[in-house]
Amino acid sequence: LLVVTELAANVIQYAPGPFGLHMRRTFDGVHVTMHDTSTTRPEPRPFHPNAGGGGIGWHLVHTLCDQVSVVVQDEGKDIHVFLPW
Repeated sequence: LLVVTELAANVIQYAPGPFGLHMRRTFDGVHVTMHDTSTTRPEPRPFHPNAGGGGIGWHLVHTLCDQVSVVVQDEGKDIHVFLPW
């Protein structure tokens, strides 16, 4: 839930237009794909707790997931993550 929430929050904050979420159960975990209309790759940002927080979502995604990949296309990007059981 935390990973999907972070991915969706980042899409809403940084990408124009609609987004899509696809989740698929596998024998050893869950494969999540988040699609948005931005062609900009996500970048880790520094965490500044005194400035209202923020900046830890991409770090959380990488910490909690076994695999993270970004596929950029002309019409946007897909972020693929794998969460093991």
